[in-house]
Amino acid sequence: MLVFQIDPGSQQSKHEQAEASKELLLDLKMSAPDADIQKQELSGIAEHRELATAISAIVVSGIKLGVFSAMFQVVKDWLDRRPTAEVTLKAKDGSQLKMSKVTPEEAFRFFEAHSAQK
Repeated sequence: MLVFQIDPGSQQSKHEQAEASKELLLDLKMSAPDADIQKQELSGIAEHRELATAISAIVVSGIKLGVFSAMFQVVKDWLDRRPTAEVTLKAKDGSQLKMSKVTPEEAFRFFEAHSAQK
């Protein structure tokens, strides 16, 4: 099991943060339709008293390296469009990897080292 911890960036409104995190979830699901992908949410009050629900983390399990590779590219593309955002890949043992500052090779090594953890 791996967790993509999402910080959509403080430059956006709560509503924009919620929409950005939902966009990432949908893009990841499209890149890996057979993967077990779950979301964890944070709720808060947005402008105009609207309830904004941002996805704080995306939990992924049971994927192979090829699927992770596609997901890695989705996250990198999402981050490229949001310079103040950050996604941190977390393993069950507490290991972490900041996705904005990582090469594909580093991410794949992290995946191979931690993907078998239950």
